[in-house]
Amino acid sequence: MSTDYEFRKVQGLVGESSFSIILPKIYALRLGIGKGDFVRVKQEEKRIIIEKA
Repeated sequence: MSTDYEFRKVQGLVGESSFSIILPKIYALRLGIGKGDFVRVKQEEKRIIIEKA
C-alpha cells in the first residue's frame, strides 16, 4: 500500500442526500472494484475507508 496521496474534488450532489467522488482508476483496479460492484464505506475519525464488499 502506498502512502502517497492524490487530491480529488468532490463532484457534486447526487439526489437529496449523497455526494459523488471519483476514485483514481489504479485504486479501483488494486481493490478489484468495477462498475456495479458493491463497496463497504465507513468513517474513522477524519478518514473514509472504502473496501470491496
